[in-house]
This record gives sequence, C-alpha cells and structure tokens, in this order.
Amino acid sequence: MAIINQCSLSILFLGITGSWEGYVGGANDLYYNGANNAKFSGSTQSSLSLLRFDSNQIYVGSGGNNNVYLKSGNSYNLTPYSRLNIQFVGVKTWSKGFAINLDNPHISLVTAPIEVNVQQTVYFNISAHQLTTKINFTMWANSSGTSGTNAAQIYIQRIYLS
Repeated sequence: MAIINQCSLSILFLGITGSWEGYVGGANDLYYNGANNAKFSGSTQSSLSLLRFDSNQIYVGSGGNNNVYLKSGNSYNLTPYSRLNIQFVGVKTWSKGFAINLDNPHISLVTAPIEVNVQQTVYFNISAHQLTTKINFTMWANSSGTSGTNAAQIYIQRIYLS
C-alpha cells in the first residue's frame, strides 16, 4: 500500500509548476502568488531599496527615489491585450506615492497614496502597443530625501495581462 501512495504522489506532482501552496498561473498570469511564469528576477539600486521573492509574493521596499528593478526572463506578445495589471497589498504607505514604470514600452504609473492592508490593483494601458517584449518594471517611493528601505512597502501578489 505504501508503494501505491508513493506512486500516486509522484504522478500528482509530475509536470506541475507552482509554489508550495499549489498556485499555478493561467495563460495570462506572468506572476501569481509565487508561480513565476515570467521568470521575473530583480535587483536594487542601493541599500535604501529592497526586493525579495518570498514563497507566495514579491516584497518591494523603497526609500525615496531608490530604484527596485523587476525584469522578466520571458517575452510576451502584448498585441491581444489592453492592460498589464499589478495586484498588491501595501504594508507601509508613503504619502507622496509609489511610482512604477513599465520600461518597454515606457509608461509611467504613480499610485498615491498606497492604502495599508488593502489589496489594490493598478494597471498600465497597453492597448496601443503592438509588440513582443520582455516585461520590465522600475519601482520606487516617489520622493527624494527619504531614508531607509521602509518608506514604502508593498507585497506583489499577481502580475497579469488582460
């Protein structure tokens, strides 16, 4: 009986891509609760910014105009879509807002203010952009002179096309 259970477990997980919670993104999900279909990686500009991939979310912390970069490893055809959406929860707000740029095509988006402990979705209107590209973001707390990685903090839960 133990051998049958082991085989069942192997077959159950064979070929499934997702986080340990079992999230599997759909065809339009670039990132969904840890399922990193776009193969996002990231970097920071200085010690005043922080980017961390947790098991089920992406943590972004920024202190005043110190960039955090999120870059996809895969390219996407934007032609059939009109919006690129980022769903997140803010855990610490910064009154001047949190800025997010979609790097190619270059579109700026400022969310001001971030609501604390509330799920928010912001989007880029990509309907006029008919191209295949990697999805790259630059993010920061929208103010100079702020110190520390905790001026603005968000947890990204989902990035998707619609």
